[in-house]
Amino acid sequence: MTDKATPRENDRRSRPRLPIHVPVKVRHQGQEHAGLTRDLSSSGIFLYSESNIKAGSKLDLVIMLP
Repeated sequence: MTDKATPRENDRRSRPRLPIHVPVKVRHQGQEHAGLTRDLSSSGIFLYSESNIKAGSKLDLVIMLP
């Protein structure tokens, strides 16, 4: 028996995430940055961006759906 938990057991998300890869415009403290989503749900999003925005920051997002 191992002590390693599966990713699902460690997942604290209240809703399932879907793997969606689309461009995003990120607005934070009066500045606009480009980003790309990795996954999203109705209650959260994981996105890649080269900006120095801290995790958990309040953002305005424009998601470009195909």
